[in-house]
Amino acid sequence: MKNIVVIGAGQLGSRHLQALSKVNFQTTIEVVDPFAASLEVARARFNEMPSNPNVFGISFFSSLSELSTKVDLAIIATNADIRADVIRTLLKHCDVKNLVLEKVLFQKPEEYTEIQALLKAQNVKVWVNHPRRMFPYYAKLKELLVGSKQVSYQVQGGDWGLACNGLHFIDHFAFLTGCSDLTINTDGLNPSVIVSKRKGYFEVSGTLSGKIGAHPFKLFCHENASPVVITICADNLNAIIDEGNGWMRISTKENGWKWVDEKAKIIYFQSELSNKIAEDIFETGQCDLPTFVDSTKLHIPFINAMLEHINRYGVEKHTTCPIT
Repeated sequence: MKNIVVIGAGQLGSRHLQALSKVNFQTTIEVVDPFAASLEVARARFNEMPSNPNVFGISFFSSLSELSTKVDLAIIATNADIRADVIRTLLKHCDVKNLVLEKVLFQKPEEYTEIQALLKAQNVKVWVNHPRRMFPYYAKLKELLVGSKQVSYQVQGGDWGLACNGLHFIDHFAFLTGCSDLTINTDGLNPSVIVSKRKGYFEVSGTLSGKIGAHPFKLFCHENASPVVITICADNLNAIIDEGNGWMRISTKENGWKWVDEKAKIIYFQSELSNKIAEDIFETGQCDLPTFVDSTKLHIPFINAMLEHINRYGVEKHTTCPIT
């Protein structure tokens, strides 16, 4: 019998919970959130799912101190500003075997080293939830890119949250290329800071550019909402991808660079993924998500770049990076 914990029962945490309702192994589930309204949303969304005899019970708590002391898998879906504190408290109270963390991992650059040491000392396996690595279409695309000497990657659209979601695309590019050596250039960002829809957080617009290994990328976001399009160019493949509409146009060297349009499901929701994450971890000790160590290599330069830009153009000066 496994015991799974979901910490943070908001919009994302409740979707993790819906997926976990479908697991193919015997488990109990514990959900923690200090806000009663969030727990009620999570309870309602869990109850929307078909009954599963593998789930032997689900409990809802307002404090980490109420959790069982043995945890096989914990999913931390809180905001970034409290995530490090949540991990510290959780590991003091519980013996945790596996962790899945949401991005942005932490807002303070120094917390990456501290938390990594803590996780290593307690022998906890940790992954970061960048779900594009789990999408079947991108696994296929990664295979097609094998052997490419250089790959360029662009994301273009409006109001998609460059600060909040930029790491998802950077990780996507790292996955496709198999590289994690990240350099970032913020010169193309607009000289302004946008107050986020989430209180206390900020956004940016313009172009964030850089390289992962030898592979260049550009992430462009203007302030007015418009569809997001991903463009990938390599010496053996060109691709234009509209994730939201499940549409892609591909040309490859192998087929004489003829464009071929395809329609397929690209995006999978969290409510379709977390059960597979848990099943893979318990069956193989691994999953398709990036490890904490690999993800940190991308997080730290990104966090530093965002913090520098926000402090340069924002009204207030920050010692922690106010994105989540």
